[in-house]
Amino acid sequence: MPKRGQPSLLGEKLGPYYIEDRLGQGGMGAVYLARDVALERKVALKVLLSRYADDEEFVARFQREARASAKLNHPNIVQIYTVDVASDPPYMAMEYIEGENLESFIRSKQRLEWQQALAFVGQVASALACAHEAGIIHRDIKPANVLVDPSGRARVTDFGIAKIVGSQTQLTGTQHTVGSPSYMSPEQCGVGEIVPASDLFSLGIMLFEMVTGTVPFKGESSVVIMRKIADEDVPALSSLVEGIPPAVEQLLRALTARDVSLRYQSAQQVLEDLRALQTGNTMDHLQALALQKAAQAPASATAGELTRSATGKENLLNDSLVDDLLDVRTTRVKPEPVRTSLDIPWAGIVIMGLVIVLGVLAMLYYKGWEASRRQNPTPPSPTSEDLELHPPPEGNRPPRGFHPQPRDGFRPPPPEGHRPPPRDGRRPPPPGGNQLPQ
Repeated sequence: MPKRGQPSLLGEKLGPYYIEDRLGQGGMGAVYLARDVALERKVALKVLLSRYADDEEFVARFQREARASAKLNHPNIVQIYTVDVASDPPYMAMEYIEGENLESFIRSKQRLEWQQALAFVGQVASALACAHEAGIIHRDIKPANVLVDPSGRARVTDFGIAKIVGSQTQLTGTQHTVGSPSYMSPEQCGVGEIVPASDLFSLGIMLFEMVTGTVPFKGESSVVIMRKIADEDVPALSSLVEGIPPAVEQLLRALTARDVSLRYQSAQQVLEDLRALQTGNTMDHLQALALQKAAQAPASATAGELTRSATGKENLLNDSLVDDLLDVRTTRVKPEPVRTSLDIPWAGIVIMGLVIVLGVLAMLYYKGWEASRRQNPTPPSPTSEDLELHPPPEGNRPPRGFHPQPRDGFRPPPPEGHRPPPRDGRRPPPPGGNQLPQ
């Protein structure tokens, strides 16, 4: 249903686009699903509201900055195809992303695991690095302006209120609030000049919301919220969710520091520290910010507190993060907690010790037995020669028929009257000359 006085455009044609469905309503206009007849592709058509479309100065600035945004070519930025301010109403045709925005994604899951939240932070930071390098500050980073496709890729959209760095004109006048109050940086609340680090503050608020399911600052009005942003620090994640690694807490504090000098200065620095977390290394930029903060700490702080605050090595090096922080497509399983103590297998050590002791005792017993045997050798058994020369006593003669085995080629003489058999195989003649007849 049309909102804010915008007439329904369903079924109508704007330029080469046929409007088929209404996708949503933004702060500057309605978004429609349209079809490019010439190229046979779907597009997202953003049509300006009447109150903006009638302001020629606003439309001219919008066209100039939208054209600048159209030059951004990045896989995490929704591509802008064309801008037509001569149309009635003016519109902008963008890449159509099937899926949902990050705001609905968080609401459907209530909150995200910190691993997946860091994955989205990395993708949005990569998009911001591209935009900031081109001199464009988004100024309205929030979950509603991040689209998530079915594969899990995040796409930043809605550069409608973007500011071109160095431009003499601003997109909105002083009567308009720039950005969404809950995600504004202190600079957008009137504390300092808007810089690329202002987008990173909003990115930190997004990180807090993804992990906890709520924004850190709430109030009855925009003025109350903006006052809290300017005066209060973002609460610790661990105050609402258990199991958050200290390194993730430190990353959030560096993104949402109220003093812009203690905040990440560029999205590229955020990406480098995320990659360091991915590989288990120390986050150099975060460590440098901690050192700078320690240098500004009050003199009453102890040396130990300053050292821990400055280096942060104890917390950073003990964190084991999942792989592929910057390219997660699905929710990852929460990893096992980092082990802080050694599990010593005492039972195995005791059994091994007993085996060693028993082995030593067995070896000592064998050596003692061997020494005793050498000192008291067993007498050798008598040979047949010994029996011939020294016959045993009368009562100890060997039984009849006992013939000791020959030793060393010695054979005992045959008994008297015994004749050996002939070698040709014939029987010997019987004793006494009794011979068989021939």
